[in-house]
Amino acid sequence: HFFAWIVKIFTLSDEKFLRKCGTDAVQYMKFQRHLILFVFIMMIMCICVILPINFQGDLQGDNSDFGHTTISNLNGSANWLWIHAIMTVLFFPLGVLIMRRFSVGLGLTGNVNLFAK
Repeated sequence: HFFAWIVKIFTLSDEKFLRKCGTDAVQYMKFQRHLILFVFIMMIMCICVILPINFQGDLQGDNSDFGHTTISNLNGSANWLWIHAIMTVLFFPLGVLIMRRFSVGLGLTGNVNLFAK
């Protein structure tokens, strides 16, 4: 069917990608996996920490309005805004660490060991 390729992306091994598409495709897929991990961690943190904080405000409509879930629902002098700032600052080193983990296996000379753990 039309979306069968999505399942294959997550079920094919790196060795099969290497044989079928080459080293560039394997490197790209590893990069995408690391990005998916980073976005997943950010999503969990935002849903578990930021969203409940945004619900504490009362500036934007009732509980069913979208504005009630955003930072605009908080008062500008609320201490809850510090949590937003701290989370933003923490996401940057997290992204650097995850991308560093990805780049460890990349070589500068073109000799890429794609299967090193």
